Amino acid sequence: MINDQIRQLATRPDSKGPFVSLYIDTMRNDEAQKDRIRLFLKNETGRLRETIGENGNGLEDAIRQIERYVDDSLEPDTRGLAIFAAPTEHFFSPMQLPIAVRPELAIGNRPHIRQLAELRQAHPAAALAMVDAKSARLFLVNFGRIEFEVDLENPDMPRRHDQGGWSQANIQRHAQENIDRHHQKVADALARIVDQGRTRGGVILSGQERNVANFRGFLPKRVDEKVIGVLHLDMHSGLEDVTTACSALIRGKARGEAMARVATLEGARGAVGFNRVVAALNERRVDSLYFTTRASARGWRCTSCRILGQEVPLGCPACGQHVRSCDLVEALILSAEADGATVNCIEDASTLDRFEGVGAGLRF
Repeated sequence: MINDQIRQLATRPDSKGPFVSLYIDTMRNDEAQKDRIRLFLKNETGRLRETIGENGNGLEDAIRQIERYVDDSLEPDTRGLAIFAAPTEHFFSPMQLPIAVRPELAIGNRPHIRQLAELRQAHPAAALAMVDAKSARLFLVNFGRIEFEVDLENPDMPRRHDQGGWSQANIQRHAQENIDRHHQKVADALARIVDQGRTRGGVILSGQERNVANFRGFLPKRVDEKVIGVLHLDMHSGLEDVTTACSALIRGKARGEAMARVATLEGARGAVGFNRVVAALNERRVDSLYFTTRASARGWRCTSCRILGQEVPLGCPACGQHVRSCDLVEALILSAEADGATVNCIEDASTLDRFEGVGAGLRF
């Protein structure tokens, strides 16, 4: 769902009036928090009014709509709130998140989605399969919370008894056949989740070693290749324990993979530094964009052909139309998302630090 919302924001046309992007911490859902949010909005909008001039038409409407939403619609378990609004176009898109955000208010003609991209990178979605001989629990863990859970039982598992009937060998063989059917059923259900394309963070398995080993024998190769680790959670673990264990594993794996890819960007199929990355994006050659949390630059974007640049010219060098100053990292992320490229945030020190904190893997 988060990918669809980011893509919707990235592909919006430029707003003719003010476009408001708001991120606010909502750790405490009480009246004091609502007052804190109102004060934040008042202080930030007062600071920005001086710079937006006549483009501020509709800003007060957006602020009032945001305040009403905070008063009436904030869920108790929300930890971070992102709201995107274009009041003159009747566009209002709130996102309640289970993770904290940095307070931020930006007003321009396009959404600011860098923070969403950073959060998505830090909390990618992954599937978890908890299995034993009699039952299974399947989860989709996304943004630090359980998006859905499916429980599966093995109703045919025979019970142990000591009276008459089959030999012990026959009982064990029959029991194993039931376990195999159960694990096949669970493997098929897990494959359906993976095939939906929503498990960017991979697949996690949990259970006793013998059950996990048997279960993996029924996983399709395309699913088994996505397994990033094995946990040993109790089958009755609460949701908080499940999300905590999964999130740590998912983040560690994602960080390692991103760092490995960054190390290859200086080659022929990569670009590093703002000038080269901007040129590749303008040519629609970018397959994956990388930026560090420290990357920062101002640049420009053409109001007509939408190409980007770093040093602001008098007019667009491609079409001669007007250009608009912009946060260049935000513009790179929006362009990459709109073109269907993957966007990755690098939190740790990397080779990108030598190249202004940006890089790209190229399609050709």
